[in-house]
Amino acid sequence: MRKLPTGETTEDLNEYLSAWADLAKPICAATGLDVLCYDPAITFTDHKHLCVELPVQFIELINARVLIAERAV
Repeated sequence: MRKLPTGETTEDLNEYLSAWADLAKPICAATGLDVLCYDPAITFTDHKHLCVELPVQFIELINARVLIAERAV
């Protein structure tokens, strides 16, 4: 069993990978960072000097704010 960012579990590897990638996508797009690893948090990197680990709840908050800002445009 694999844990999804929502806390639910799945046996489907594609569902697992897709859920984590979807969660990280807005931050990657906005910052140019890549995902280094995930579960239970996501670690982003620039492959040079920066490496930052963010908890799921914080990423969800950022994503929600980005979505609100995009809708306002």
